[in-house]
Amino acid sequence: MFSAERMSSPVAFIPHRLERQDMQEVLANQLKEKDVIGSDGAEVGALYNVTADIETGRLQQLIVTPQDRHDTFGFETDSQGRYLIPQSRVEAVKDKLVVNLE
Repeated sequence: MFSAERMSSPVAFIPHRLERQDMQEVLANQLKEKDVIGSDGAEVGALYNVTADIETGRLQQLIVTPQDRHDTFGFETDSQGRYLIPQSRVEAVKDKLVVNLE
């Protein structure tokens, strides 16, 4: 795994779940600090970082700074309370990242 935040140049990854939107590549630096919302419109937080498989470049997790620390939406959290959202829950990347909250 790698952290896009620690890389000096943009890192491309191919989130296989997003292929249905004809998106083949997303640059990790374009996602930094992007708002994350639930598919129901609930504000989840802001993207802090991503993790990806270093060999395939496939997205593994979004690390999200929560909007409201009282609701975890059922996500695991790291030691700083940030949500660890698996790539399988990412539904869309547009102006905001959309994740499935169920």
